[in-house]
Amino acid sequence: MNRSLQAAASSADRGWRCCTAPRWRSAPCAARELECKHEWAAHINHGQKTGIPLETIRAVYEKKGAENFSTEEAQIVSFVREMIHSHRVSEPTFQAIYGRFGEKGMVELTATIGYYAMLACTLNTFDVYTATPPEDLKI
Repeated sequence: MNRSLQAAASSADRGWRCCTAPRWRSAPCAARELECKHEWAAHINHGQKTGIPLETIRAVYEKKGAENFSTEEAQIVSFVREMIHSHRVSEPTFQAIYGRFGEKGMVELTATIGYYAMLACTLNTFDVYTATPPEDLKI
C-alpha cells in the first residue's frame, strides 16, 4: 500500500464528513495519552452519552493493553497510541484502520488525533481545564 501524501491531502481537503464514531472514540484516548485534563473530562462525559461503555473508558484511563479492548476499539486505541508515542503506525495497525475506514476515514481519523494533540499541548501549557471528570477518573 502506498501511503501517498497526495491522497492524504486530497482526502483532508474534502472536509470532515466521515462517520463521527471513530473520531469520538479517538478523542478520549488521545487526551488520556497526552494527560490533557480538560479534553479527557469533556470527552469521557460526552463519550458516555454517545455510547462508549464505561468499561472502555476505564481501560483507556488505566492505559490497559490492546488485548483488553474489543477488536474494533483495540484498532483505534493502538492507532492513537502509536501515532502519539512513535509518530508513526505499524503496518498491521495501518492495514487494520485502512481496511475498516478506507482512505478518507483514515485521513480524517489521523487529522482528528493530530488536532487533539495540538489542543492538548495548548491546554496543558496553560493548565486549562473547565470540565470535571468523575473523581475516580481524574488525571
